[in-house]
Amino acid sequence: MIGLGLYNELQASHKTPQGWYFTDEEGTEVLLPNAEITPDLEQGVTKSLFCYLDHEERPVLSLKKPKVIRDHFGFLKIADRSKNGYFLDWGLQKQLFLPYRESSEDLEVGSSVFIFCYLDELSGRLVASKRWKRFIEAITEPITPGTSFQAIVASRSDLGFECILEGKWLGLVYHDRDSAHLRRGDEITVYVIRQREDLKVDLSLYPVGLKALEEGAMSLLKLLEAEPKGFLPIHDKSSPDQIYALTQMSKKLFKKAVGGLLKSKKISIEETGIRLLQ
Repeated sequence: MIGLGLYNELQASHKTPQGWYFTDEEGTEVLLPNAEITPDLEQGVTKSLFCYLDHEERPVLSLKKPKVIRDHFGFLKIADRSKNGYFLDWGLQKQLFLPYRESSEDLEVGSSVFIFCYLDELSGRLVASKRWKRFIEAITEPITPGTSFQAIVASRSDLGFECILEGKWLGLVYHDRDSAHLRRGDEITVYVIRQREDLKVDLSLYPVGLKALEEGAMSLLKLLEAEPKGFLPIHDKSSPDQIYALTQMSKKLFKKAVGGLLKSKKISIEETGIRLLQ
């Protein structure tokens, strides 16, 4: 069965004046329009194609990569609005619809919104929802501190930045100098600091514990080795901004990394910075 709103591995069947028809293992046919035909297409060729509904509500295929797919979260720009809702630019010819009932506030055309894309069972159409928290799954299993996840920044709150982990769980990166650069829609790697009693998780942008020390020290060592004179003009008195600009580390992690390299006699501290010992 060809999945609407998903990528499908399909085989080219036959060409018509409208384009190429592709089929799945069950023999279901869907059209790839002429506008997206490529020179390498011939009968029997297999391709990964995205399926969605065109302006006449017919399933069609696309070689393009939409900015969000079904059952996933995304950050999309509002391209237009109608009496029933908003139209979002998701990178395809037909825009993704966000009904007014799925938005908790009045939105401006040209602004961007964080949404969840799902298949509406009543209409059979792909739609977006700004009420994305109702699609979050509860964390029902213990997570070891230090575990890393791929995440997307969903929203900013008084405490910090809410992030979606692995497309299903909710975590929080607290406000501090290191998280000031985050924006909604950013795709980042996060590390679990702790799992709270409510089964939500507190997150860090950097590795935690012993792993953080080891990775921080190795990263700093590689930076020094890449410098012609093995010298970086930063030390524990430098500002957090200066340290982050050169190392992409927080000041706390930088100081721990320096301590580890000093202990192993890999570096020396000078008045204006740190130097690699040959």
